[in-house]
Amino acid sequence: MKKKMTKQFLSKMTLWCVITFLACSTNVLNAQTSGECGSGLTWTLTGSGSNLTLTISKTGTGTGAMTDFTFNSSTQTTNTPWNSQSGNIKTLVLQDGITSIGDNAFRNYGNFTGNLTIPNSVTSVGTLAFYGCSGFTGNYPFQIQLY
Repeated sequence: MKKKMTKQFLSKMTLWCVITFLACSTNVLNAQTSGECGSGLTWTLTGSGSNLTLTISKTGTGTGAMTDFTFNSSTQTTNTPWNSQSGNIKTLVLQDGITSIGDNAFRNYGNFTGNLTIPNSVTSVGTLAFYGCSGFTGNYPFQIQLY
């Protein structure tokens, strides 16, 4: 009797583990990796795991102005569409044609590495867009404060 109960318990636990694993895998696979982020701007995440690249590109028509994002002081997060992967983004690529960077766009992203080049097409940077950022050096067409 005890052996039978143990087998049933182990079978149920195994099934629960498989279902949980599949559910988590599906959520990771369904994570959004691209979309719109302004007037004629798109964003794309490439790479894998904790080594992602976020690329902001000018596509099609539109002004190239990025959306302004809000900051939630309770959760210390922004409402950027790529925020769910913020801790995994190591590289930021801003392509030519972007005219403005939105408020809070990269706020508290402290895992950047390497060089950041802000293209000459950028004429304004939103409030606290790079607040709390660290890890990169860069070339800027105008004075920008990286807190």
